[in-house]
Amino acid sequence: MVLALRQVIEARGGISEAARKSGLARQSIYRALSPNGNPTITTLAQLTSVAGLQFTLSKSSH
Repeated sequence: MVLALRQVIEARGGISEAARKSGLARQSIYRALSPNGNPTITTLAQLTSVAGLQFTLSKSSH
């Protein structure tokens, strides 16, 4: 999911634009969206919003 989000962000203006819109440092975004990245839920929510997407968590029905 994280790598797909990176592709969407790159297609919609790039990491620099996402940094400007989100207030996150470019380096933090690169690190969070790297193959070994471990972004927080807050970071994911900010970046999905910048990408024009919605990040939603819901309780499993199991």
